Amino acid sequence: MSSPAAIPVSWRYVLLTLGFIALAAVRFSGGALTWGLVFAAAAGVNAWLAVHEGRRRLRPTQVPPLPDHETLLRSCSAHRGAIRRWRILAVGAAVISTGLLFVEPSLAVPAAATALFCLFRVRRARRDAGTLQQTLAAFTTAEEATP
Repeated sequence: MSSPAAIPVSWRYVLLTLGFIALAAVRFSGGALTWGLVFAAAAGVNAWLAVHEGRRRLRPTQVPPLPDHETLLRSCSAHRGAIRRWRILAVGAAVISTGLLFVEPSLAVPAAATALFCLFRVRRARRDAGTLQQTLAAFTTAEEATP
């Protein structure tokens, strides 16, 4: 006897499906029909995702082609612009947070969180720009080495 072919699944979505089924059962038993239907629909979507994402893993992945020199230059300048914009937003959020600290202290916390998020984005953009600059340097070196 041959065993049936196993369907590849993503276990993360299977666990989410089981959790939404449990939530739907609790809501249906509590008499909340609308929430029960919402959680049942979420369980259905996650069940579909479990099978769909599992099948996606079986497909061979393709390596994207390397970008050309002009694309790398445009991307590097875009990242430098993003660094400037995020820095301006971080400074503005910090100034607003400081002002709100004296006027309405409870609103200063979200403004400070916004400033921290902007600083996080500055750090990421700087890291990405550095990676692009290293790639550009390697790209330029490789072009000079080939006759």
